[in-house]
Amino acid sequence: MKGMQKIQRGSGFRGCADYLFDHDGGRVIGGNMDGLNARALATEFGIARRLRPDIEKPVWHNSLRLPADERAVVDDQKWREIGDDYMYGMGFSDQHQRVYVLHNGHIHILANRVGLDGKVYLGRNENLRSTGLIQRLEQVHGLTVTKGVKKTEKGRIAPPEVRKTRVGERRRYERLEDMTPRERLQQLVAEAAQGRPTASEFVARLQAHGVSVWPKVTSSRKLDGFSFGLGGVAFTGNQLGDRYRWGQLQKAGVHYDPARDLDALTAPRPTGPVVIAEVATVEVEAEVEQERPTIAEGLDLTPEQMAEARRQEEESRELEEILGICDGRKGKVDEELVKCRISMKD
Repeated sequence: MKGMQKIQRGSGFRGCADYLFDHDGGRVIGGNMDGLNARALATEFGIARRLRPDIEKPVWHNSLRLPADERAVVDDQKWREIGDDYMYGMGFSDQHQRVYVLHNGHIHILANRVGLDGKVYLGRNENLRSTGLIQRLEQVHGLTVTKGVKKTEKGRIAPPEVRKTRVGERRRYERLEDMTPRERLQQLVAEAAQGRPTASEFVARLQAHGVSVWPKVTSSRKLDGFSFGLGGVAFTGNQLGDRYRWGQLQKAGVHYDPARDLDALTAPRPTGPVVIAEVATVEVEAEVEQERPTIAEGLDLTPEQMAEARRQEEESRELEEILGICDGRKGKVDEELVKCRISMKD
């Protein structure tokens, strides 16, 4: 069972509820509310919302998705049990309004962060908490246990050895039938580290393949890592994956001596325009803990799985747009919310 890559928050209950009922024959199967359609639910959500007008984003949304071979064996009652256990485990109380809407093989959970008692659900580290909770629920309810978060000996989230290509990168280079810069750099860096080269030899090997290399040298002449550029895009070693960080490159055999390598590493070299790849540190938690298939994993997917991944990605993107566009529209009449959604789809 998987959750969304990142739990969503927003300000517009009506816009989100409309989305849930407009897709895949969505129907209410559980929760603690009376409404059975978007208008009725939005009205109910408004009761608690008005208790804390200072909370700008009371909307909380996630989905729980089963593997294809389990969808037929989990009925509405089982989904209600899973949904209740999940929400209690996340820290919501019975005072927090919530509704479970069933789509094809998964449920959407729409909840109010503002309780009927005026208390607000804060949800610190909720993406990480959600991942661990889902794994426990899989065992409790006899579901397929999916791969979880890998941690270090100190209990921290371990970065992946090789970072997956992002969706935008894959789409861009699928059209060219070529490797993405990230994949090509991962390959070239691994090859350049073979044979226990010196740091300057390691850099020279990469430059021979057209790779731009930027060493990070401290004021005490200590080498602290590299960034690599190819095709106008640059990545830090950590963005390529754990095995491309300086500590791991040293373990692979690359060795540095400031007396021997420093001048070569810091020598000025021409560079072209470069786009720094999106820094992943802020989103690492969501990225490693929610493992919904994405197009970036397309090389390992069957055609059916690829189609499912594309559908999930489009669904998530559309909902994020609805939540974003409807932010700040509190107090508007329903007709205005409908116009908001229509203009977005156009």
